[in-house]
Amino acid sequence: MNKICRGCGVKLQTESKEKLGYVKNEEMDYCMRCFRLIHYHDYENAFVEKNPKEIIEKVNKMKGFAFFFVDFLNLHEEAISFYKEIYLPKVFVVSKLDLIPKELSFEKIKTWLKEVYHIEEDILFVQEKKMESLKKIMDKIQSQKEKNIFFLGVTNAGKSSILNSFLENNDLTVSSMPNTTLDFLKVDFDDFCIYDTPGLYYHGVSDDLLQKSIGKGMIHPITYPLKPEATLVIEHTLKIKMNVLNNITWYGVKSISLEKEYKENTFAFQKEIPANSCVFVKGIGFFAIKDECIMSFDGLQEENISIVPSFRR
Repeated sequence: MNKICRGCGVKLQTESKEKLGYVKNEEMDYCMRCFRLIHYHDYENAFVEKNPKEIIEKVNKMKGFAFFFVDFLNLHEEAISFYKEIYLPKVFVVSKLDLIPKELSFEKIKTWLKEVYHIEEDILFVQEKKMESLKKIMDKIQSQKEKNIFFLGVTNAGKSSILNSFLENNDLTVSSMPNTTLDFLKVDFDDFCIYDTPGLYYHGVSDDLLQKSIGKGMIHPITYPLKPEATLVIEHTLKIKMNVLNNITWYGVKSISLEKEYKENTFAFQKEIPANSCVFVKGIGFFAIKDECIMSFDGLQEENISIVPSFRR
């Protein structure tokens, strides 16, 4: 059977229900996984991890132009390292504008990205279903000599949703499940071939937490005066403690719970935090830290903490 799923890009097959790409008959355009995601929001056994290095290597072997999508809550070092490994001509795209608090201008974020992460290419700010955003993407595509266009980015950055809006259809499967897109999925647009690609996935962050951290609507930062004797608990699992009284501001979606507790806890590791820093918890959100301190962490891997200078300086 020489046919791919229109929703996720996986090769379709009729032999095994347990394998990816299964369809009941050859007339079906969507695999059963996509069918159940679209119609029943069935996430059971839907997650399939893809190796980010393999995706980037495949793109680098081709000619074309790359759009790299990252949402506001995931502007941390690992996401930027993915971007830096793309050798094609490219543009950095900050997606899900509805998350960005009113206090932050796009120009302030752009300046921060250029100064802290040394991004030299163009930086676009886009939102699905917004004509102004879609026009930015269309203009950038039509200015390219290369005919292959790649939509890449961290998982759940909204690239498939934006591509659906851009193409004025809903053919691509979109869900809150990480790595909904399973393989390179080619879509013809004018004289160009646009490739939707699997999301680049963060190791060590649970699928449930990634799903829960996907939100819509503007973020309203919450400031906590955190005392040394208090522990801040995220989603009843991730624990954070400071060695001095400090004001910390949380940027994250409302669906992520934060609570204080006052009891003895053990912690897996510590980090020295310079004054005026952002501490990213990969896949979830970040803290803006005002004063220099030592932060203790538990309930996550050390590699999932990223510390960079704050845009609130």
